[in-house]
Amino acid sequence: MSKLGATGVYVTRREGEPIEIMIKRFKKKYAKSGIAQELKDKMFYDKPSQQKRKKRLETQKRLKREKQKLEGTNFKKKKKKKKRKGVSDEYESSDGGNW
Repeated sequence: MSKLGATGVYVTRREGEPIEIMIKRFKKKYAKSGIAQELKDKMFYDKPSQQKRKKRLETQKRLKREKQKLEGTNFKKKKKKKKRKGVSDEYESSDGGNW
């Protein structure tokens, strides 16, 4: 049987547990189960080359994360500052900008 037909995500209510907490636990289990991702993936046909590329990119991303975790550096890439439109370095002068 397929994963969708054979498995179901369910939670049982704990004694004195509010319904909001129970729903939160259900959402976490549902996300971890991968059912939503599987449905999304099966929505459209992926060529075998696309599947291989996607798998390779996911592996590279995972290895990069693991390497950063081992090195202890968990910082994200800094974004470059964008230059303002219409401002050029060659027209800036050191005397305060008077022409």
